[in-house]
Amino acid sequence: MMLRDKIELNETVVVEFDNDEPSGFVKSQIGQLINQNYGLSYPFAGDFNWSLDKKFGKLPKRIAKHLHDVYDVNLTQEEKSKIGNWLSDESARDTEEFEFDITDIFDWQDGDFGDSGSCFWAENSHHRAGLEINGGLAIRFYDGYKGFARAWLWPLDDENIAIFNAYGIKTKQVARVLGQYLGFDFKYGIDCRSSEIYINSGSCAVVGSRANDYTTVNINCPSEHDHDYVNDAYRCEYCGYGVSEDQICFTEDSCLCEDCYHEHYFYCEKCEHDISKEDSESAQVKTTRNGYSMTMTMCENCAIEFGWAKCECCEELTEDYEVLESDGQAYCLDCIESDSDFIRCSECGELHDKTYEIIAEYEEGWACSDCAQGYLYTKIGDNGKVACACCDTKVSWVDMLDDWKRCETCQEIQSILPHMANVQKKEESESD
Repeated sequence: MMLRDKIELNETVVVEFDNDEPSGFVKSQIGQLINQNYGLSYPFAGDFNWSLDKKFGKLPKRIAKHLHDVYDVNLTQEEKSKIGNWLSDESARDTEEFEFDITDIFDWQDGDFGDSGSCFWAENSHHRAGLEINGGLAIRFYDGYKGFARAWLWPLDDENIAIFNAYGIKTKQVARVLGQYLGFDFKYGIDCRSSEIYINSGSCAVVGSRANDYTTVNINCPSEHDHDYVNDAYRCEYCGYGVSEDQICFTEDSCLCEDCYHEHYFYCEKCEHDISKEDSESAQVKTTRNGYSMTMTMCENCAIEFGWAKCECCEELTEDYEVLESDGQAYCLDCIESDSDFIRCSECGELHDKTYEIIAEYEEGWACSDCAQGYLYTKIGDNGKVACACCDTKVSWVDMLDDWKRCETCQEIQSILPHMANVQKKEESESD
Protein backbone atom coordinates (compact mmCIF):
# COMPACT_ATOMS: atom_id res chain seq x y z
CA MET A 1 0.00 0.00 0.00
CA MET A 2 1.26 3.47 -0.91
CA LEU A 3 2.05 5.78 1.98
CA ARG A 4 -0.43 8.43 0.76
CA ASP A 5 -3.25 5.86 0.86
CA LYS A 6 -2.67 5.42 4.60
CA ILE A 7 -3.21 9.12 5.30
CA GLU A 8 -6.77 10.28 6.00
CA LEU A 9 -6.87 14.02 5.35
CA ASN A 10 -8.60 16.33 7.83
CA GLU A 11 -9.41 13.47 10.22
CA THR A 12 -8.33 13.82 13.84
CA VAL A 13 -6.06 10.98 14.95
CA VAL A 14 -4.91 10.08 18.46
CA VAL A 15 -1.70 8.04 18.67
CA GLU A 16 -0.25 6.75 21.90
CA PHE A 17 3.44 7.53 21.94
CA ASP A 18 5.27 4.19 21.89
CA ASN A 19 8.38 4.84 23.95
CA ASP A 20 9.03 1.28 25.11
CA GLU A 21 12.41 1.16 23.38
CA PRO A 22 14.48 3.27 20.96
CA SER A 23 13.59 3.43 17.30
CA GLY A 24 15.45 1.34 14.74
CA PHE A 25 17.16 4.50 13.55
CA VAL A 26 18.69 5.28 16.95
CA LYS A 27 19.67 1.63 17.46
CA SER A 28 21.39 1.80 14.07
CA GLN A 29 23.22 5.02 15.06
CA ILE A 30 24.51 3.42 18.27
CA GLY A 31 25.55 0.28 16.39
CA GLN A 32 27.42 2.31 13.75
CA LEU A 33 29.25 4.26 16.47
CA ILE A 34 30.46 1.05 18.18
CA ASN A 35 31.39 -0.53 14.84
CA GLN A 36 33.38 2.50 13.69
CA ASN A 37 35.24 2.96 16.99
CA TYR A 38 35.71 -0.67 18.07
CA GLY A 39 35.20 -2.83 14.97
CA LEU A 40 32.19 -4.70 16.38
CA SER A 41 29.69 -5.50 13.60
CA TYR A 42 26.80 -6.74 15.78
CA PRO A 43 27.52 -5.56 19.33
CA PHE A 44 23.93 -6.04 20.51
CA ALA A 45 23.06 -9.34 18.86
CA GLY A 46 21.09 -11.79 20.98
CA ASP A 47 18.73 -10.92 23.80
CA PHE A 48 19.99 -7.46 24.80
CA ASN A 49 17.20 -5.60 26.63
CA TRP A 50 16.52 -2.28 24.82
CA SER A 51 13.69 -1.30 27.15
CA LEU A 52 13.56 2.37 28.16
CA ASP A 53 11.70 1.45 31.35
CA LYS A 54 13.77 2.81 34.23
CA LYS A 55 12.99 -0.22 36.37
CA PHE A 56 15.74 -1.98 34.38
CA GLY A 57 18.13 0.94 34.96
CA LYS A 58 19.10 3.75 32.61
CA LEU A 59 19.65 2.47 29.08
CA PRO A 60 22.94 4.33 28.38
CA LYS A 61 24.49 2.74 31.49
CA ARG A 62 23.18 -0.70 30.52
CA ILE A 63 24.65 -0.31 27.02
CA ALA A 64 28.05 0.60 28.50
CA LYS A 65 27.90 -2.34 30.95
CA HIS A 66 26.93 -4.76 28.17
CA LEU A 67 29.87 -3.70 26.00
CA HIS A 68 32.26 -3.96 28.95
CA ASP A 69 31.03 -7.38 30.16
CA VAL A 70 30.71 -9.02 26.73
CA TYR A 71 33.43 -7.36 24.62
CA ASP A 72 35.70 -5.76 27.24
CA VAL A 73 34.99 -2.38 25.62
CA ASN A 74 35.02 0.73 27.82
CA LEU A 75 33.09 3.62 26.30
CA THR A 76 34.52 7.10 26.66
CA GLN A 77 32.53 9.83 28.38
CA GLU A 78 32.04 11.52 25.01
CA GLU A 79 30.59 8.33 23.52
CA LYS A 80 28.27 7.86 26.51
CA SER A 81 27.04 11.45 26.17
CA LYS A 82 26.40 11.02 22.45
CA ILE A 83 24.36 7.86 23.06
CA GLY A 84 22.46 9.58 25.87
CA ASN A 85 21.63 12.54 23.63
CA TRP A 86 20.38 10.26 20.86
CA LEU A 87 18.06 8.53 23.30
CA SER A 88 16.80 11.71 24.98
CA ASP A 89 16.09 13.29 21.60
CA GLU A 90 13.37 10.71 21.04
CA SER A 91 11.56 11.34 24.31
CA ALA A 92 7.99 12.57 23.88
CA ARG A 93 6.56 15.91 24.90
CA ASP A 94 5.11 15.71 28.46
CA THR A 95 2.38 13.39 27.25
CA GLU A 96 2.09 9.74 26.26
CA GLU A 97 -0.26 10.43 23.35
CA PHE A 98 -0.57 12.90 20.52
CA GLU A 99 -3.71 14.24 18.84
CA PHE A 100 -3.15 15.49 15.30
CA ASP A 101 -4.56 15.79 11.83
CA ILE A 102 -2.97 15.92 8.39
CA THR A 103 -4.29 18.50 5.95
CA ASP A 104 -3.67 19.79 2.44
CA ILE A 105 -5.25 23.18 3.20
CA PHE A 106 -2.93 25.72 4.89
CA ASP A 107 -5.41 28.44 5.79
CA TRP A 108 -4.83 28.93 9.53
CA GLN A 109 -3.40 32.09 11.05
CA ASP A 110 0.14 32.81 12.14
CA GLY A 111 0.68 31.35 15.63
CA ASP A 112 -2.32 29.00 15.69
CA PHE A 113 -0.07 25.94 15.79
CA GLY A 114 2.95 27.15 17.72
CA ASP A 115 4.27 28.83 14.57
CA SER A 116 4.12 32.48 15.56
CA GLY A 117 6.67 34.49 13.59
CA SER A 118 7.00 31.93 10.82
CA CYS A 119 8.13 33.54 7.57
CA PHE A 120 5.58 31.36 5.74
CA TRP A 121 2.94 33.82 7.02
CA ALA A 122 5.03 36.87 6.18
CA GLU A 123 7.62 37.48 3.48
CA ASN A 124 7.60 33.82 2.38
CA SER A 125 3.85 33.24 2.22
CA HIS A 126 4.31 32.27 -1.44
CA HIS A 127 6.36 29.28 -0.20
CA ARG A 128 3.37 28.09 1.83
CA ALA A 129 1.11 28.58 -1.21
CA GLY A 130 3.55 26.63 -3.37
CA LEU A 131 3.48 23.66 -0.98
CA GLU A 132 -0.32 23.65 -0.86
CA ILE A 133 -0.85 23.90 -4.61
CA ASN A 134 1.82 21.34 -5.55
CA GLY A 135 0.90 18.46 -3.26
CA GLY A 136 2.46 19.36 0.09
CA LEU A 137 0.80 18.49 3.40
CA ALA A 138 0.86 19.73 6.99
CA ILE A 139 0.64 17.74 10.20
CA ARG A 140 -1.00 19.77 13.00
CA PHE A 141 -0.98 18.86 16.70
CA TYR A 142 -3.74 19.76 19.15
CA ASP A 143 -4.21 20.14 22.87
CA GLY A 144 -8.00 19.94 23.13
CA TYR A 145 -9.41 22.22 20.44
CA LYS A 146 -6.38 24.54 20.30
CA GLY A 147 -3.32 23.81 18.19
CA PHE A 148 0.19 23.82 19.66
CA ALA A 149 2.52 22.51 16.91
CA ARG A 150 2.84 21.77 13.20
CA ALA A 151 5.31 20.64 10.52
CA TRP A 152 5.33 20.51 6.72
CA LEU A 153 5.23 17.19 4.83
CA TRP A 154 6.49 16.66 1.30
CA PRO A 155 5.95 13.30 -0.51
CA LEU A 156 9.26 12.11 -1.97
CA ASP A 157 7.73 9.10 -3.73
CA ASP A 158 4.91 6.63 -3.20
CA GLU A 159 6.38 5.23 0.04
CA ASN A 160 8.46 8.01 1.60
CA ILE A 161 7.64 11.47 2.93
CA ALA A 162 9.87 14.30 4.22
CA ILE A 163 9.14 16.31 7.40
CA PHE A 164 10.58 19.79 7.81
CA ASN A 165 10.13 23.22 9.43
CA ALA A 166 8.51 21.90 12.62
CA TYR A 167 7.21 24.46 15.14
CA GLY A 168 6.18 23.71 18.72
CA ILE A 169 7.65 20.20 18.56
CA LYS A 170 10.94 18.67 17.41
CA THR A 171 11.11 17.31 13.88
CA LYS A 172 12.46 14.00 15.21
CA GLN A 173 9.43 13.65 17.51
CA VAL A 174 7.06 14.32 14.60
CA ALA A 175 8.91 11.64 12.62
CA ARG A 176 8.55 9.08 15.36
CA VAL A 177 4.83 9.72 15.92
CA LEU A 178 4.09 9.79 12.18
CA GLY A 179 6.19 6.67 11.64
CA GLN A 180 4.23 4.82 14.31
CA TYR A 181 0.90 6.00 12.86
CA LEU A 182 1.78 4.98 9.28
CA GLY A 183 3.70 1.84 10.23
CA PHE A 184 6.99 2.89 8.54
CA ASP A 185 10.58 3.44 9.64
CA PHE A 186 11.91 6.96 10.08
CA LYS A 187 15.20 8.81 10.07
CA TYR A 188 16.02 12.38 11.09
CA GLY A 189 18.93 14.78 10.81
CA ILE A 190 18.96 14.43 7.01
CA ASP A 191 20.44 17.21 4.88
CA CYS A 192 17.51 19.02 3.21
CA ARG A 193 17.68 21.45 0.27
CA SER A 194 15.28 23.38 -1.93
CA SER A 195 15.78 25.97 -4.61
CA GLU A 196 12.50 27.81 -3.84
CA ILE A 197 11.17 26.69 -0.41
CA TYR A 198 12.83 27.95 2.76
CA ILE A 199 14.07 25.06 4.97
CA ASN A 200 14.73 25.74 8.66
CA SER A 201 18.27 24.69 9.68
CA GLY A 202 18.67 22.89 6.35
CA SER A 203 17.59 19.51 7.76
CA CYS A 204 14.56 17.24 7.73
CA ALA A 205 13.31 13.80 8.69
CA VAL A 206 11.96 11.06 6.45
CA VAL A 207 9.24 8.49 7.17
CA GLY A 208 8.83 5.59 4.79
CA SER A 209 9.92 2.18 3.58
CA ARG A 210 13.40 3.46 2.59
CA ALA A 211 13.82 6.17 5.23
CA ASN A 212 17.21 4.85 6.38
CA ASP A 213 18.61 5.08 2.84
CA TYR A 214 18.28 8.87 2.63
CA THR A 215 21.29 11.08 3.28
CA THR A 216 20.04 14.12 1.33
CA VAL A 217 16.55 15.29 0.41
CA ASN A 218 15.57 17.86 -2.21
CA ILE A 219 12.17 19.55 -1.78
CA ASN A 220 11.49 19.99 -5.47
CA CYS A 221 8.54 22.42 -5.16
CA PRO A 222 7.98 25.78 -6.86
CA SER A 223 6.62 28.73 -4.89
CA GLU A 224 3.32 30.40 -5.80
CA HIS A 225 2.62 34.15 -5.63
CA ASP A 226 -1.04 34.24 -6.73
CA HIS A 227 -2.90 32.37 -3.99
CA ASP A 228 -5.36 33.79 -1.45
CA TYR A 229 -6.06 32.30 1.97
CA VAL A 230 -9.10 32.42 4.23
CA ASN A 231 -7.43 32.26 7.61
CA ASP A 232 -8.79 29.66 10.04
CA ALA A 233 -7.64 30.13 13.61
CA TYR A 234 -9.56 27.34 15.34
CA ARG A 235 -10.80 23.81 14.74
CA CYS A 236 -14.47 22.86 15.21
CA GLU A 237 -14.78 20.00 17.69
CA TYR A 238 -17.71 18.51 15.78
CA CYS A 239 -16.82 18.61 12.08
CA GLY A 240 -13.05 19.04 12.51
CA TYR A 241 -12.74 21.88 9.99
CA GLY A 242 -10.82 25.09 10.56
CA VAL A 243 -12.81 28.17 11.59
CA SER A 244 -11.80 31.81 11.38
CA GLU A 245 -11.78 33.88 14.56
CA ASP A 246 -14.78 36.00 13.52
CA GLN A 247 -16.91 32.88 12.83
CA ILE A 248 -16.01 30.72 15.84
CA CYS A 249 -18.63 29.91 18.50
CA PHE A 250 -17.60 29.11 22.06
CA THR A 251 -19.79 27.35 24.62
CA GLU A 252 -18.77 26.55 28.19
CA ASP A 253 -16.93 23.40 27.08
CA SER A 254 -16.81 23.43 23.26
CA CYS A 255 -15.43 25.28 20.27
CA LEU A 256 -17.63 25.06 17.16
CA CYS A 257 -18.15 26.49 13.71
CA GLU A 258 -21.43 28.34 13.12
CA ASP A 259 -23.09 25.46 11.25
CA CYS A 260 -22.31 22.91 13.98
CA TYR A 261 -23.32 25.35 16.71
CA HIS A 262 -26.81 25.80 15.22
CA GLU A 263 -27.07 22.05 14.66
CA HIS A 264 -26.19 21.11 18.25
CA TYR A 265 -26.87 24.22 20.38
CA PHE A 266 -29.15 27.22 20.77
CA TYR A 267 -28.87 30.40 22.81
CA CYS A 268 -31.49 31.03 25.51
CA GLU A 269 -32.30 34.74 25.51
CA LYS A 270 -33.80 34.54 29.00
CA CYS A 271 -31.00 32.88 31.05
CA GLU A 272 -28.35 33.90 28.46
CA HIS A 273 -26.73 30.47 28.24
CA ASP A 274 -25.73 28.22 25.32
CA ILE A 275 -27.99 25.17 25.62
CA SER A 276 -27.31 21.75 24.10
CA LYS A 277 -30.21 20.45 22.03
CA GLU A 278 -29.60 17.04 23.60
CA ASP A 279 -30.41 18.50 27.03
CA SER A 280 -33.33 20.81 26.26
CA GLU A 281 -35.81 21.86 23.63
CA SER A 282 -36.04 25.45 22.51
CA ALA A 283 -39.27 27.43 22.62
CA GLN A 284 -40.31 30.61 20.82
CA VAL A 285 -42.00 32.42 23.71
CA LYS A 286 -44.09 35.53 23.08
CA THR A 287 -43.59 38.19 25.73
CA THR A 288 -43.36 41.93 26.16
CA ARG A 289 -40.42 44.11 27.08
CA ASN A 290 -40.56 47.85 27.64
CA GLY A 291 -44.10 47.86 26.29
CA TYR A 292 -43.16 46.09 23.02
CA SER A 293 -44.33 42.62 22.00
CA MET A 294 -41.51 40.28 21.09
CA THR A 295 -40.61 36.62 20.68
CA MET A 296 -37.70 35.16 22.65
CA THR A 297 -35.90 31.85 22.18
CA MET A 298 -35.85 30.11 25.57
CA CYS A 299 -34.68 26.86 27.05
CA GLU A 300 -37.13 24.44 28.62
CA ASN A 301 -36.72 25.71 32.19
CA CYS A 302 -37.14 29.36 31.22
CA ALA A 303 -40.14 28.62 28.99
CA ILE A 304 -41.87 26.79 31.86
CA GLU A 305 -41.32 29.88 34.03
CA PHE A 306 -43.25 31.80 31.34
CA GLY A 307 -46.22 29.42 31.52
CA TRP A 308 -45.23 26.73 29.03
CA ALA A 309 -45.27 23.01 29.89
CA LYS A 310 -43.83 19.72 28.71
CA CYS A 311 -46.49 17.28 27.51
CA GLU A 312 -46.54 14.10 29.59
CA CYS A 313 -47.52 12.09 26.53
CA CYS A 314 -45.33 13.27 23.59
CA GLU A 315 -42.77 15.08 25.78
CA GLU A 316 -42.87 18.13 23.51
CA LEU A 317 -42.63 21.65 24.92
CA THR A 318 -45.88 23.54 24.34
CA GLU A 319 -47.86 26.60 25.34
CA ASP A 320 -51.17 24.97 24.30
CA TYR A 321 -51.91 22.39 26.97
CA GLU A 322 -54.31 21.36 29.72
CA VAL A 323 -53.66 19.81 33.09
CA LEU A 324 -55.35 16.46 33.69
CA GLU A 325 -57.47 16.40 36.83
CA SER A 326 -56.47 12.88 37.89
CA ASP A 327 -52.65 13.11 37.80
CA GLY A 328 -51.97 16.85 37.66
CA GLN A 329 -49.81 16.41 34.53
CA ALA A 330 -49.86 18.65 31.46
CA TYR A 331 -50.92 17.34 28.04
CA CYS A 332 -50.71 19.21 24.75
CA LEU A 333 -53.91 19.78 22.75
CA ASP A 334 -52.73 17.53 19.89
CA CYS A 335 -52.34 14.56 22.24
CA ILE A 336 -55.68 15.31 23.88
CA GLU A 337 -57.49 15.42 20.54
CA SER A 338 -55.83 12.26 19.19
CA ASP A 339 -56.24 10.09 22.31
CA SER A 340 -59.77 8.67 22.77
CA ASP A 341 -59.11 7.99 26.45
CA PHE A 342 -59.22 11.72 27.23
CA ILE A 343 -62.77 12.78 28.07
CA ARG A 344 -64.02 16.27 28.88
CA CYS A 345 -66.80 16.44 31.43
CA SER A 346 -69.91 17.91 29.78
CA GLU A 347 -70.81 19.72 32.98
CA CYS A 348 -67.67 21.18 34.59
CA GLY A 349 -65.50 21.17 31.44
CA GLU A 350 -62.52 19.54 33.21
CA LEU A 351 -60.34 17.03 31.31
CA HIS A 352 -60.25 13.44 32.57
CA ASP A 353 -58.70 10.12 31.58
CA LYS A 354 -61.38 7.45 31.44
CA THR A 355 -58.71 4.76 31.71
CA TYR A 356 -58.14 5.64 35.34
CA GLU A 357 -61.35 7.48 36.34
CA ILE A 358 -65.00 6.49 36.44
CA ILE A 359 -66.71 8.73 33.88
CA ALA A 360 -70.47 8.34 33.61
CA GLU A 361 -71.84 8.25 30.06
CA TYR A 362 -75.40 9.56 29.75
CA GLU A 363 -77.70 11.00 27.09
CA GLU A 364 -76.19 14.47 27.12
CA GLY A 365 -72.55 13.39 27.15
CA TRP A 366 -70.06 12.51 29.86
CA ALA A 367 -69.91 13.40 33.55
CA CYS A 368 -66.93 13.07 35.87
CA SER A 369 -67.52 11.25 39.16
CA ASP A 370 -67.61 14.53 41.11
CA CYS A 371 -70.36 15.99 38.93
CA ALA A 372 -72.24 12.67 38.73
CA GLN A 373 -72.24 12.28 42.49
CA GLY A 374 -73.17 15.94 43.02
CA TYR A 375 -76.01 17.94 41.61
CA LEU A 376 -76.34 15.66 38.53
CA TYR A 377 -77.08 12.55 40.58
CA THR A 378 -80.85 12.91 40.41
CA LYS A 379 -80.64 13.64 36.69
CA ILE A 380 -78.32 10.81 35.76
CA GLY A 381 -79.26 8.21 38.35
CA ASP A 382 -78.70 4.67 37.12
CA ASN A 383 -78.74 5.82 33.50
CA GLY A 384 -75.07 6.73 33.57
CA LYS A 385 -73.12 3.77 32.17
CA VAL A 386 -69.47 2.76 32.38
CA ALA A 387 -67.78 -0.08 30.49
CA CYS A 388 -66.13 -2.70 32.72
CA ALA A 389 -62.36 -2.65 32.27
CA CYS A 390 -62.31 -6.47 32.24
CA CYS A 391 -65.31 -7.65 30.24
CA ASP A 392 -66.47 -4.43 28.49
CA THR A 393 -69.99 -4.91 29.80
CA LYS A 394 -71.68 -1.57 30.43
CA VAL A 395 -73.06 -1.27 33.92
CA SER A 396 -74.43 1.55 35.99
CA TRP A 397 -71.68 3.84 37.18
CA VAL A 398 -72.96 3.59 40.74
CA ASP A 399 -72.35 -0.18 40.68
CA MET A 400 -68.63 0.10 40.07
CA LEU A 401 -66.98 -1.55 43.07
CA ASP A 402 -63.42 -0.23 43.00
CA ASP A 403 -61.03 2.23 41.42
CA TRP A 404 -60.10 -0.29 38.74
CA LYS A 405 -63.52 0.02 37.08
CA ARG A 406 -64.56 -3.63 37.37
CA CYS A 407 -68.12 -4.82 37.44
CA GLU A 408 -69.38 -6.99 40.29
CA THR A 409 -68.86 -10.27 38.42
CA CYS A 410 -65.25 -9.45 37.45
CA GLN A 411 -64.59 -8.20 40.97
CA GLU A 412 -65.69 -11.55 42.41
CA ILE A 413 -63.51 -13.47 39.97
CA GLN A 414 -60.56 -11.26 40.80
CA SER A 415 -61.04 -11.83 44.52
CA ILE A 416 -60.90 -15.64 44.27
CA LEU A 417 -57.91 -15.80 41.87
CA PRO A 418 -55.29 -15.63 44.64
CA HIS A 419 -57.09 -18.42 46.52
CA MET A 420 -57.21 -20.57 43.37
CA ALA A 421 -53.49 -19.97 42.77
CA ASN A 422 -52.66 -21.09 46.32
CA VAL A 423 -54.77 -24.24 45.89
CA GLN A 424 -52.94 -25.03 42.66
CA LYS A 425 -49.54 -24.56 44.27
CA LYS A 426 -50.56 -26.80 47.16
CA GLU A 427 -51.74 -29.54 44.77
CA GLU A 428 -48.47 -29.31 42.78
CA SER A 429 -46.34 -29.58 45.93
CA GLU A 430 -48.36 -32.62 47.16
CA SER A 431 -47.95 -34.34 43.78
CA ASP A 432 -44.19 -33.82 43.94
